[in-house]
Amino acid sequence: MQVFSKDQAKYLDDLTTKSGKLSSLELMKNAGIEISRFLQEKYLNKNFFFVCGKGNNGGDGFAAALDLKIKNYDPVIYLLYKEKYLSDNTLYFYKECLHHNIQIKNKLDTSFVENKSSVIIDCILGIGFEGELRTEIQSWTKIINKFDNVISADIPTGVQSNNGLVSKNAVKSSNTIAMGKAKLGSIILPGKSYSGKIIPVDIDFIKKKKFEGINWNQIESDFISSLIPRTFDMTHKYKQGKVMIIAGSEGMTGAAYLASIAALRSGAGLTVTCAPSSLNDIYEKKITEGLTLPCEDNGKGFFQLSNLKQILDYSEKCDSVLIGPGLGNHHSTIDLVNALYQNITKPLVIDADGLKPFYNDKSLLSRINSDFAITPHMGELSRVLDLSSVEIINSFPNSITDFMKDFKGTLIAKYPSSIIVNNDNGYINGSGNSGLATAGTGDVLAGMIAGLAAQKISMFHSCLISVAIHGYAADMIVKNSSKKSLIASDLLDVIPKAMAYYES
Repeated sequence: MQVFSKDQAKYLDDLTTKSGKLSSLELMKNAGIEISRFLQEKYLNKNFFFVCGKGNNGGDGFAAALDLKIKNYDPVIYLLYKEKYLSDNTLYFYKECLHHNIQIKNKLDTSFVENKSSVIIDCILGIGFEGELRTEIQSWTKIINKFDNVISADIPTGVQSNNGLVSKNAVKSSNTIAMGKAKLGSIILPGKSYSGKIIPVDIDFIKKKKFEGINWNQIESDFISSLIPRTFDMTHKYKQGKVMIIAGSEGMTGAAYLASIAALRSGAGLTVTCAPSSLNDIYEKKITEGLTLPCEDNGKGFFQLSNLKQILDYSEKCDSVLIGPGLGNHHSTIDLVNALYQNITKPLVIDADGLKPFYNDKSLLSRINSDFAITPHMGELSRVLDLSSVEIINSFPNSITDFMKDFKGTLIAKYPSSIIVNNDNGYINGSGNSGLATAGTGDVLAGMIAGLAAQKISMFHSCLISVAIHGYAADMIVKNSSKKSLIASDLLDVIPKAMAYYES
């Protein structure tokens, strides 16, 4: 499902009016009609209370109240500002409401809260909001949040439309009526949890499926299902794809195990996990369904630059390569990884410690000669982008789109609402829960991506499928157990069920 950033929504509004198709006043009228239609269809015999601001969001509320009045309802409007502060279009519908004898109140009146089953429509602030709500607005949003039925116009007041950050006492809606398309902030946590069910409505914007730069979407189950290839009966393990995994070191062999089994669970026919030779016995005992490739480590317990030729030669026999989980911080290992990136030609997944060469030399990303993905969590991404995590989130999506201008791979930014993006398209994932905030779950995800990529699925699509299934597997687990108790290996047994859900 396509969604809009703040800039895209404003651009589409301007494009529609400047083309002469509709005036801004007509767009506001259409928005009001759609809000009114939703209220009439969903709520029978309810009282409608509108709380309106001074800008276009407030104007949508006035237009909706007017349409309800014309259809013999008796809405009440609470206006937070004096008439002189209203924008031109909002002022027009304000006067029309007065002309139709709609009751408009200018003072905070809590008497209507006594009937909490009434419907309150939040039209205070729209997509332009940033930062924290002013105290006087919070006094209203606190009242709004006492209602059982809260509807927001376009985006809940106090939710930032680009990044989903929320102010103290932001409105918590039952439904959000999104003009044209949902806004990014309504599908990214924490804003997602404030937006309720999102109802996109057509207010007759000019139709535009593709914007300049990155086009944003929400991952949907049917879309993921369409990306998963059918497995035919006449197949064999080599046809299902062979994954090379370069992962683990002393104290972190579990990362290699999780990645290897996850690759197999995602449908790969075979995994070959490189192991520092002194640790190979551990790898052999743990990874019983896959092969290992011992790499001489002289008893040190980590990979070394001297392993380069052996790994490169074997990688040519494989269909995808995963580098990074549990590799450690050793200089020789990082030198090896750096050299591998410039020589591997197979689809490549880079995770965890495999990201470290990019911290000091982002230009290395441009020297990778394969279809590749990087999968950082927010702390790792801040090192790659040379921005703090707060800066990345506050300036989203621009922080990501700016980086992608010079980046030719796929980026998964692991976040409560994970983001999957390439040069043209960005997707926000809706599956998953806080139980994934535990060691090893990223290793599982990386293994899944490599396993799918080995099956000749594009890296971008492998990332989309993996993130969706990984999150859904976590959701399946916590249906019958605590999020606090989820561990990474739990996912391995549930991936097949989650995969079956999307395949069906």
